[in-house]
Amino acid sequence: MKVYAYLIILIIATISGGGLIGFISGVAFIVFWEVTGSMGKPRKESQASDEQYHQESYGEAPKTTIQKLEPCIDILCFYALKHEKHWTAEKVKFIKNLFTPFCKTTEDQAYLREKIKSKSRKPLEANINAWLEMKPTNDDIEIIYTKICLLTINTCLDMEQVQRDCLSVGTSLGLRYEYCENELFRLIKAREEYFNQEEEEQDNYQDDQDSFQDTYTSELEKAAGILGIPSNSTRDQIQKAYRIKIKDFHPDRNINVTDAVKAMLEEQAHLINNARDVMLKYLT
Repeated sequence: MKVYAYLIILIIATISGGGLIGFISGVAFIVFWEVTGSMGKPRKESQASDEQYHQESYGEAPKTTIQKLEPCIDILCFYALKHEKHWTAEKVKFIKNLFTPFCKTTEDQAYLREKIKSKSRKPLEANINAWLEMKPTNDDIEIIYTKICLLTINTCLDMEQVQRDCLSVGTSLGLRYEYCENELFRLIKAREEYFNQEEEEQDNYQDDQDSFQDTYTSELEKAAGILGIPSNSTRDQIQKAYRIKIKDFHPDRNINVTDAVKAMLEEQAHLINNARDVMLKYLT
């Protein structure tokens, strides 16, 4: 394609220049375009190739998204370990869940794992400045601030220290003090409500257990009293006591009785049957 373009240029230059002079002018024009690269490829493409050559020559490669977020990862790791010097499964999962969506390859995931485990990090201020130089959106900054607050609240028992740490880093990230304060107090309140609810549920569970135990004891002892045997009797003892008790209330033994007595006997038989069933139920 390039050869045909050069041929057309030479023909036009030769005709318009009056022969040899025009031909020479055409050759000079072609040499100029070849040297400057304008004829071979667009200027931007040429620059891109130069940059690629520079990267390949000096071993540089463009950073992936997760690598660009290194300062942000280090900021969160700093607060994960500031008051609680060891990693827990919960803290690792917390940070992984935040950054895993930015991992596009298995290499990215490996990079994230290594960054979390790393014992060598830049100072906090340097990482904050490096991240802010990337021009994150205000929404992104607020998300990271919230994550820092959650890590601090859950690893520091001193609430005054929590406030100092969180309000300081919030303003360092460029957020308004009022916003930082409101967001921090919202998270502290949510945490308190969560633990209060959990404690209440635990108390309710214990009350239910106690109530069940009371009901169990009361019902079992009442049934044992009706049958006239201990509450920890075996199945055979229960059945034997039942047969002895129920035979006195069988209809064949009480033929010539009034309706009132008959009703009383039926009620007593019902109690004996129920007592047997209760003891057998708790026995299993």
